[in-house]
Amino acid sequence: MPRTEASTYTGPRLIQAPMVGATDPSFVISACQAGLLGSLGGGASPPRRLQQDIRTIRSGTNSLFNINLFVIDERIGQTPPPEELAALDAWYARLGLSLDLPASYAPSFEAQFQVLLDEAPPIASFTFGLLAPEQVQALQGRGSQIIGTATSPDEALAWQAVGADFICLQGLEAGGHRGPFLSDAPGQPLAELFAACRELIAHPLIVAGGLMDGRAAADYLIAGAAAAQLGSAFLCCPEAPTVPAHKQALLEAREAAQQQTVLIRSFSGRQARGLPNAYTRHFETLPVSPYPIRNALTQPLRRWAAQHGDRENLSLWVGQGHRAIRELPIAELAAQLLAELEKALRLPASHS
Repeated sequence: MPRTEASTYTGPRLIQAPMVGATDPSFVISACQAGLLGSLGGGASPPRRLQQDIRTIRSGTNSLFNINLFVIDERIGQTPPPEELAALDAWYARLGLSLDLPASYAPSFEAQFQVLLDEAPPIASFTFGLLAPEQVQALQGRGSQIIGTATSPDEALAWQAVGADFICLQGLEAGGHRGPFLSDAPGQPLAELFAACRELIAHPLIVAGGLMDGRAAADYLIAGAAAAQLGSAFLCCPEAPTVPAHKQALLEAREAAQQQTVLIRSFSGRQARGLPNAYTRHFETLPVSPYPIRNALTQPLRRWAAQHGDRENLSLWVGQGHRAIRELPIAELAAQLLAELEKALRLPASHS
């Protein structure tokens, strides 16, 4: 299908990605003020906090902003297998912690979605699943534009079919959680995914995955993308709420030529890209319940590790471009990224 202007993207060409745990209202406002599309990772937020965060962002900026949620099945009620609980309990015990089953595995997506309907953020984005057409229409009826995350051409087509305004293509290089919902495949490198979707998808495409500078973003914009989303690039900004031990691990990994990112399932039950550590190596081959069950089971561990500066028990999410991380205030980093973008847009693209 040829590209059309089915939905026109008129927001900033660079998007600050909605990373849970590494974004908060203050950071989103700063990103907006710096000329980016600021995005809040709200997937783990209880509805009341999500509502408060949206209102805080709206009161702090007149710019467009994005709220991201995880599309999660409300009917999850699976009990983790005994061998999984035993392995986690033993690991917890070594640290002087106890493993308790949570009252619920995740905030109610239905209640979170109702907050979006009530608050009507300018843009709402979704990953881990697909909205129903009536949900898309309900949000659009409130004035929100919809971004759906796709890791394959089939997922991009599915989001187009339900009426999403824009589709974010998440390449294999992206840090943090993978967004597949039609299969459990790791996905494709961004260049391959974009090439496969560029002529297939009629709606504007946003690209994400391993992009760390304005030059890389410009290549995709020249080739037809509407915008580029960067996440790992912002993890070490002083204003970012990234856990200090996480930041330090990233800065050290930046200098270590042999340090590679890997796909990790053992923290949350869903594949996510980050740096390996003692926890991931120990649990690499042990049983893991799916998201959000496993995610809830390890939340106390990660909370403890954050409080104690223990990087060996933190989820050290970051993308494949981590060696290009810049430790700069977000206003300064955004200015550099936008300058790189503008310069590159005046030059021939290095690839398409």
